[in-house]
Amino acid sequence: MKKRSPKGYYETVPLIRDSKEFFEFINFRDINLWPIFANEVYRIYCKKPHKSYMGILKSIIISLFFPEKKLPKKDFQNKILATYFKPRSDHRNFVMAALADFKKNELCLIDPFKDNAGSYLHVFKFSFPSIKKIIRIVKYFNKSGLIKHYKKYYWMMIFLTYRAFRQVEWFENIIKNQPPKAIVCFSPATTFEEMVLTQVAKKYEIPTFAMQHGPFNDLSEEVFVPLITCENMQSDYILVWGKSSADVIGSYIDADQIILAGNPKYIYKKNINRHSNKLINGTLFLDETSKRQNSLQSNINLIKITKKFIDNNKEICIQVKIHPLDKLDNYKGLLNHERITVVDKGLSVKELLDCSDFILVHNTAVASESLFYGIPVLRYKDSGYGQFWRDFDTFSSPEELTKLLSAMQEKGNYNKLMKEYNKVLMNFFYFEKDTKVSKIYYNKINQAIERYYEKRFHSKK
Repeated sequence: MKKRSPKGYYETVPLIRDSKEFFEFINFRDINLWPIFANEVYRIYCKKPHKSYMGILKSIIISLFFPEKKLPKKDFQNKILATYFKPRSDHRNFVMAALADFKKNELCLIDPFKDNAGSYLHVFKFSFPSIKKIIRIVKYFNKSGLIKHYKKYYWMMIFLTYRAFRQVEWFENIIKNQPPKAIVCFSPATTFEEMVLTQVAKKYEIPTFAMQHGPFNDLSEEVFVPLITCENMQSDYILVWGKSSADVIGSYIDADQIILAGNPKYIYKKNINRHSNKLINGTLFLDETSKRQNSLQSNINLIKITKKFIDNNKEICIQVKIHPLDKLDNYKGLLNHERITVVDKGLSVKELLDCSDFILVHNTAVASESLFYGIPVLRYKDSGYGQFWRDFDTFSSPEELTKLLSAMQEKGNYNKLMKEYNKVLMNFFYFEKDTKVSKIYYNKINQAIERYYEKRFHSKK
């Protein structure tokens, strides 16, 4: 296992250290702004906003004129307020499955993209900008010297700060008017609105929960997303998928903040026996390119290895699934091969796994999902590889890939592999016998809320 980065490792990086000091100093309405901006700052550090000047202008316009989102009129006073602020349906399905056992009189879900008929443009609420606030923020930034770090993103960060100011006021009004019993957010560490809401809720001593967004693993220092999630976990509790995730995030936060809840997409079952002497139909799942500095290059290298691999193995056919947040244009000319098929982004992971004899992955969460399907999960190992489990199914070259797949066609090796995968499953995902995962979420969220208020009551005596 790789040694984890110690808490605060990135505070030694000038850009991140100076940003952290600056946003903590602003402290708007007694709200620490650093966790809200950590995501964007890490992305700038990793050179991953991928914004053209037109993209920066779009971000500025949204921050200036549409800092809030339209929320439907819902009654969540004394209920659990759950939020999902992303347009992706796969993550929405996760949230809905996790909260399925809550009744309407117990929980209220705010989901702007769904509530506004899925229209991206209709989600945003127009408001006239406050010139006074903008001038105040510009003065803060001019004194900070952050222009040397942010460069072309400098004005974008100024107006994102304005957006944060407006959202703090927005959520404060919401919470004051209808104080919820607790707040459950999908991913505060990577979602601007949810982190603002979490920080505001903490100010008003309302218990806050975060869900696990993706797998936590032992990562190289350049992989920034899990570090954001771990180092800047501000929620009172995080609902994690299993023991392996708890072990990783336990290096950053207190153990009593971690709740083993499972992943509602999965019920416990041993993986299916799908042994075959001919493993010929594979699926290559490309990684999200915003995770780290070299993720796009890792994808390109993996494609090149795959092409050489199928050139040397004439029966092999590969279908390629590009990540929903990635673009096909990033791989122009690379996927031209008679035995490579690029599948539609909308095709579900389940559909692809059902028709695959094996899969090729790098750091994608699909690796964990595929463990249930009784197929070899062949993981590309490079400098940015994250270790989900022991390296018994990894490769770094076409030759290693050929050797690995050939070995897995033997029944004895296949059976050993499935036993290993079952062990990984039990470590990766938390299960309770005869209990639905949604029921586990229901029970554990309510138990944590009860503990929170009991502790608060005793502390005020």
